[in-house]
Amino acid sequence: MPQATGRVTIKVDGEVLRSREGASLQTGGIVRTPLTTDQGKVYYTEATQPSAITATLLHTADTDVVGFRSKRDVTVSFETDTGAGWAVANAFVTEAGEISGGEFTVSLAGPPANRTV
Repeated sequence: MPQATGRVTIKVDGEVLRSREGASLQTGGIVRTPLTTDQGKVYYTEATQPSAITATLLHTADTDVVGFRSKRDVTVSFETDTGAGWAVANAFVTEAGEISGGEFTVSLAGPPANRTV
């Protein structure tokens, strides 16, 4: 029976993040915006959308939220339990949120992701 993605492992420069269920990846790439004329013709413009990774991480005594927030020019790997994976080179942290209930949310962005598997 085919397997659907359930769990993911996120690594930043090889370090595995202690992520909770619900992490997400927007692979980025070319997005097209439609433009219509009064004559009924449809055109489009293209723009590059950055990749985006969002995850909720566990906070422990050795978690350095401030240090994590300063990460830039890192390689992020997003690996699924189905074997599919993506990498984002030259990524950076856009947000490392507040600590609440033993966890905090992080967001990273970068150039469009590349499929690794």
